[in-house]
Amino acid sequence: MAIARGTPLKAFLEFEGRVGVWSGETPPATYSDFINLEKLEVTAPAQDTIKLISRMHSSKGAALDSQQVPTDKVAKVAIEATTFTPGMIAMMTGGAVTEVVQTGAAVAAEVVTTVLNEWVPLANYGIAPDAQGTATSLTTSADVAVDDAKFVIDLELGMIKAIHADAVGVGMKLAYYTRTQTVEQYTGGLALSTYCHITGQCYERATGKLGTLDIWRACLSSAGTFSPIGKEYLKGALDGDLIIPPVAIRGAVRTAPWQWQRRTV
Repeated sequence: MAIARGTPLKAFLEFEGRVGVWSGETPPATYSDFINLEKLEVTAPAQDTIKLISRMHSSKGAALDSQQVPTDKVAKVAIEATTFTPGMIAMMTGGAVTEVVQTGAAVAAEVVTTVLNEWVPLANYGIAPDAQGTATSLTTSADVAVDDAKFVIDLELGMIKAIHADAVGVGMKLAYYTRTQTVEQYTGGLALSTYCHITGQCYERATGKLGTLDIWRACLSSAGTFSPIGKEYLKGALDGDLIIPPVAIRGAVRTAPWQWQRRTV
C-alpha cells in the first residue's frame, strides 16, 4: 500500500512508554514498566543558511541558490513524567539511587549535649520506638537517670529535645536502639547524564490504532527544577541530545535517532 501523500493527517497521540538504559555502547537488556509521560517533545537540529547572492547587474541581490547546513545544535528530546523508575528519579535529581540497609542494634551510651527546647542530632537515623520492646533512656554525665517525660525523641530523624531543665546538660548519655529498615537513598545536585532508550505504544485517537515510538538513544539529564515537595503529584523533567545508536538495536541498524511508526492498516 502506497503512502497517501496527498491526504491530510490528523493525529492525537496517547503514549505509554518504557525506559531502558544503555550500558556504554550496549543496548538495554531490560526495560521498565510503562511510565506516565505528560510530555515528550522532540526538537529538530538547528541549521544555518548559506546563500549564493547574485552580484550580476541584471539580478543583483537575488538568491541564485540557498543551502541549509548543520550546526553544533543537534536534535534534542524533552520529557516530563509523573511516574518514574528509581533510576529516572536519580537522573532528575542529578545523583544516584542506592539501597541502604540498617540493622537494628543497641547504642549503649551515646554522648550528647542537650539544649532546652531545641533539637540536637544523634549519630543515627531511624530510632526504634519503645513500643517495639526496646527502651530509650537518658542519664546525666554523672549517671543520674532522667525521667522519660523530660525529653522527646524524633524517631525518624534521630534527634533529641530536652523539655525540662533536668534533661539539659553537657555529656548526657542516651541509650537507644536503631530500628531495622531498608530505604532507597537518592542523592542529587551533580551534573550527571545517562544514555536511555525510550520505547512505547502510541494510541492514535483519531483512528483508534496503535503504533510505536522509539527514542533510540538519548543522553538525558535533569531539566529545570525538580520539586519533591509541592501541591501536586511529584513531577520531574529530563532532556538531552538525540544520538544515532552506534550499534544495532532491536534487530536493526538505525540511521536516525528516533522513529515513529503509524499503523495505517
